[in-house]
Amino acid sequence: MSEFPLNPEEYARTAQEQRDYLRDIADQIERGESLDAMARAVVAVVLRAHAERIPDSPKRGRGRVPRINPSDVALEFEAMMRNPHVRISKFAAYQKLAARHDVSEEAIRQALAKKGADAAAFFDSMGIPSK
Repeated sequence: MSEFPLNPEEYARTAQEQRDYLRDIADQIERGESLDAMARAVVAVVLRAHAERIPDSPKRGRGRVPRINPSDVALEFEAMMRNPHVRISKFAAYQKLAARHDVSEEAIRQALAKKGADAAAFFDSMGIPSK
């Protein structure tokens, strides 16, 4: 941010402007546009700062250790639902995944609520059609 003192409103406005600027650079990259020297320098600084913040060990959350990885469950579910050689209902897929991971069907539904859209977007990006 800034080394100069800012009141809360100015700080919030400056923070939003910086987020907007970084998003604009990200949009340029995604569109395949070339970046000017300043934008390339900003990307390098942001990536280096992010690299320094990657922890060496995972955070330990409160509560019990999860028994399933929601991303894995969501990808398995999408693979089952999109397989053109296998006809399976969502209900049957929930049951099959619950049995495979030794969890309740509700745990499967919760995992899909968390990561189902991401898994679907991944399969869409790979050009794998829905049934």
